[in-house]
Amino acid sequence: MQKSNNELLKILVIEDDNSRIKNFDLWLLPGFRIVSTTSAGSALGLIQRDKGFVYAAICLDHDLQGQTKTVNDQDLSGTTVVKSIIRHMDKSIPILVHSMNPKRGPIMANMLKSAGFKDVIRISMDDLNKTLFQEWLQEVRENWADEHED
Repeated sequence: MQKSNNELLKILVIEDDNSRIKNFDLWLLPGFRIVSTTSAGSALGLIQRDKGFVYAAICLDHDLQGQTKTVNDQDLSGTTVVKSIIRHMDKSIPILVHSMNPKRGPIMANMLKSAGFKDVIRISMDDLNKTLFQEWLQEVRENWADEHED
């Protein structure tokens, strides 16, 4: 599906910390917009609804219990979300695993790579800054253009 020149590329941000979501929004380059979800359960719903290549990229946290919507959300995590991404999303979508969880963050990135996702980056939110995020967004834009050539 070709995006028109004036349509913004969507970045799915799965994060339960509103200050981090705000940082991602402030760091955006022109031509992008954030679609955020703050719980694993709502992320699963979005991923199942928006299958394929709706999002230009995904930013993913692991510990998502800060804003649970349902009792079931308390038992879900970024690992659960990764399993859904593997089932429902196009493997050419770039994914930034920004979780600060020192054990689960790398595990999620490895799960995605093992499933055939081509562009998975693991940068802890402690190490992520505007420059690194914007460099990643430039790669996302190039990937989108490559995947959606006429």
